[in-house]
This record gives sequence, structure tokens and C-alpha cells, in this order.
Amino acid sequence: MHNTETRMKRRGFLDLLDRARAEMHKEILGLNDLIDAAISCLIAPGRKPRDPYGGHLLIEGAHGLGKTEFVKTTFARVFGLRASRIQFTVDLDPASITGSSVQDPVTKEFVFKPGPLFFANLVLADEITRAPGKTQSRLFEAMAEGTVTEEGVTHPLPRPFVVMATTNIAEEVGAVLYELPVGQRDRFFRSIRVGRLAEGLERKLYARPMPIGAEEPEQVLDIARIEEMPSFIADNYVIEEGSPLNDYITGLVLATHIEHSVLYGASHRAGIDLARAAQTAAFLADDDMVTEKHVLSEFEPVMRLRIMLMQVHDETYTDRRSVEEILSDIVDQTPLFRRA
Repeated sequence: MHNTETRMKRRGFLDLLDRARAEMHKEILGLNDLIDAAISCLIAPGRKPRDPYGGHLLIEGAHGLGKTEFVKTTFARVFGLRASRIQFTVDLDPASITGSSVQDPVTKEFVFKPGPLFFANLVLADEITRAPGKTQSRLFEAMAEGTVTEEGVTHPLPRPFVVMATTNIAEEVGAVLYELPVGQRDRFFRSIRVGRLAEGLERKLYARPMPIGAEEPEQVLDIARIEEMPSFIADNYVIEEGSPLNDYITGLVLATHIEHSVLYGASHRAGIDLARAAQTAAFLADDDMVTEKHVLSEFEPVMRLRIMLMQVHDETYTDRRSVEEILSDIVDQTPLFRRA
């Protein structure tokens, strides 16, 4: 359990995050789940003690729901992050993302000219499935390693480095799309689906003058302040090896591999990310420790994009469950731990 000093420090962090949410709502309506998912990705502890903190977010939703504007402008401004937007298209050159070596006209030597990844803490990969795999893979390499290698030389990316990629669920007929392979989707920390606003908020959106946007959101945090949170979470929300909670997380991950409808179950990276997400959820909920409720709240957001179902073209095959239904069944069938 946390002592008074630890609780006060946590409350100070959470007050800052509440102020950040309030500032973002000067410019956007709703999107509370997206805001919380983005915050979780920004402050999650690293996979290993010396690894970079944070994680990457896949945002799914139809056109015109405010995903791009939220990431590129509102979130970046309030958290004091440098943002860069890359519009993915079928003819996007991989070098346009990471940079390339070019010959200096004077010295005739090849020098590395960095791409937009090197000038941002927050990268918006807009409509990522519109670019072919060769282009996508350059971004995923940077996401996984936090570096870019060109001509045998490794170039580090800024810290923090978070990619928020958007995909559109409903695409026009004839659009050329390149689905993300499971191995690439595994690079994302979590995913979220953005839907339409509730009717009451939608009414506000169409009012004139619009009840938002009169004030520009102000910066609440900076990178130095953000960096304190992942270490606080890692130090104060420990999941001990062999503990009942550790066993429960392991059981959930293993269960994705014995489901007969699942072709590819959750990776080790997915299990680690589930534990990290649960730690972060406990912190954001102002709780003293990680419990099963935090694991369950993060199970689908972390696992949904990483599970691939078997494609069976047989009318006699009766299991037509979605990924979400299978994950729900796994939760129902995996026993919760009980404290002694």
C-alpha cells in the first residue's frame, strides 16, 4: 500500500492530467476514451527498466470524427510535444518518413538528411493502411527500436517518441488498402475505436456559435514533467513474479493460444504490454495497487489488434465469433485470482 507521501505525489500528477483534459475540452467535444488512451500511451512505463517509456496507439474510426485534429494539434499543444503529421498514400516514399543519405554537392560526401520522425515527439501516421508494406515497415522499425538505421549508421529518435496511427473503418469503394500484418500490429501498445458523439454532444457540435473553440488550449505539462510519471508508475505499481496477479495475466495470454478459432495468439510483447497497461490504469484510477479490474479494463484494448482468427471457408464451420467475442469468452473462462 502507498504511504501518504506517495499518495500526495500521485495526486499531484493526476491533478495535472485533469487540468490537461480540461484544456483539451476547450477545443474538442467528447472523445474522452481517446484522450485517456492517448494519455496511457504517453506515460506507460518501459517494457524493461532501461527501455524508453510510452507506447504507440492505433486509432480506428470513420472519416470526420476529429481524430487527426485531436492528435496533431490539441493533444500535442497541451502536453508540450513537438508533433509531425505524415499522410500515408500509395506512392509515399519510405525515405520521406525516416530520411535518407544524400550527397553533399560541395564535399561529395554522403550525409544523412533526417525525415520528419526526427523532429517530433508525437508522430501522426494518418491513414496508415493507404501505404504499401515497404513504406509501413520503415515506420514500424522506428517504432520498435526508437532508432533509424541508414547506411549502417544508427540514428536515435527523440524522447519521448510516440506514434499515433489512424485507420478508417469505412472506406470508399475501390480504395486501395494495405492491411497491417499481425507482426506490425504487435508494435502498437493498444488500440481504440472512435465512434460518433452521443446525441447531446452532437447537437452542441452543430450549434452556431459552436460552444467550443473560443479559447485556445494552453500547455499544461512539458517533457520533464511527463518523464516523472512512467518511473513513478514502474516504482509504485509492481507486479511480482509468481504473484496471483502475475499468474492471472499469464493465464489470459496463454488462453489466446488454445482458442480453436485463433490462428495467432498474443505474443510475449502483448503480455508485457497488458501488464504495463494495467499498471498505468491503476495509477490513472488513483488506486494504490494493480488488481484484476485494471487488467480486465485493458485486456481488449491491448489484445484486440494482436489476435488473428482462422479464415475457414466452410459452411459447416459454425464458430463465427468476432475477436471481441473471443476475448470476452477468454475472460469468462479464465479464473480470477483470489487474495488469501
